Amino acid sequence: MLRGSLYNAYGDKEKIFVLAFKRYHRQILATCRDALAHPDLRIALETYFEKLIALMTSIGEGAHTRGCLTTKTAADETAKGEMILGALRGLLDGMEVLLTERLQKAGKLPLAPQEGARLIVTLTRGLVIMERVYSEPARLRASAAALIDLLLKK
Repeated sequence: MLRGSLYNAYGDKEKIFVLAFKRYHRQILATCRDALAHPDLRIALETYFEKLIALMTSIGEGAHTRGCLTTKTAADETAKGEMILGALRGLLDGMEVLLTERLQKAGKLPLAPQEGARLIVTLTRGLVIMERVYSEPARLRASAAALIDLLLKK
């Protein structure tokens, strides 16, 4: 397909990205929802982090780890249009909603469910950066385990 045909069919680069990102958004939220379904909160959170770490450390084209499309795009200075930022916010907010709902079912936690959810989402973004710098999945898992331990202390 020629560039002109692609743009005629879908619009500019930003619109094409947002269309592709919507598909990615649905897939990631489905993965998160499945991981968080376990009735035991500790196991649900461990599964959540394990699935996300597995995705970001899997090898893509060119023998490089995939990382995370959301975080890579957010860090890209050329990707600052409101349409793109809206798409990124939509995914991060969706993750936060899923986590908040799951944490609300857990009962007493050391912080409010929404605050815990936001902390988890923030750590997942940081894990992407740490993966890029260190390429050590064990280090990522240890950070996730530390946060889970903090959240579930009673």
